[in-house]
Amino acid sequence: MVARNDATLKRICQALVDQVQELIPRDELKATPQLPPSTARDRVGQVLFLLTDALQTLSCPTNSRAVSLDDHLTSRFHAETTVRELVRTVVGADTAETLAPQASRLLMDLRAELLPGQLPATVDSLFGTVRLVDYLRGVLIEAVVCALRFRCSTLEAALTESSRALASVLATRHPGSTIELRVPPATAVQLGALGRGPEHTRGTPPNVVEMDPLTFVSLATGLREWSAELAAHRVSASGSQVDVLPGMLPVTNLLR
Repeated sequence: MVARNDATLKRICQALVDQVQELIPRDELKATPQLPPSTARDRVGQVLFLLTDALQTLSCPTNSRAVSLDDHLTSRFHAETTVRELVRTVVGADTAETLAPQASRLLMDLRAELLPGQLPATVDSLFGTVRLVDYLRGVLIEAVVCALRFRCSTLEAALTESSRALASVLATRHPGSTIELRVPPATAVQLGALGRGPEHTRGTPPNVVEMDPLTFVSLATGLREWSAELAAHRVSASGSQVDVLPGMLPVTNLLR
């Protein structure tokens, strides 16, 4: 079990570092109609916040009781106004050209903290006391959302780990076995149907929803609408109870 937990943490750390690297502007910093100065600055500001907060959190180990990943994501959502103000403070009047090198240096610091060393099991964060692995899952989900918002590359490993985290929260909130949600190759979970329909006890439930990780993360974080994804055939849904799944989404909404 310890080895499995260590492997999970290592995967999440690597996915986070790689995804944040994709968010730091390089050659595209010159303003264009697709990337005006304010947009580039907002993007780097979000990255700077994520990196600064992660480094600060890693320095705050604790033995206090941790909240669940579900509660942690909820705390992130409720802190949206605070985070927006912090991002504005971090950005100030600087340009993206000025901010990007700072982000690169902070990412190097974070990589050095995360990849080789002994990490705390539980930390005190801006969003409360949480297991480190769940805190990093929250950061990774935010990094993926940021990449989707600003049309940056989203890496397969980051989408996979984000899908697993979001699906596990969905299953915790809606326990049961009426619907099977498949997000290949990342994960599959069984869900209750909000009190509707019988529980399935053997084999695959008769209600099956399937989509790729990018579609699932986009729906689970409020970036896309169920009806549009269904119409575009990015979601496959069969069974009499699958129409309740949109009511379970988004899992969290981090649109800052």
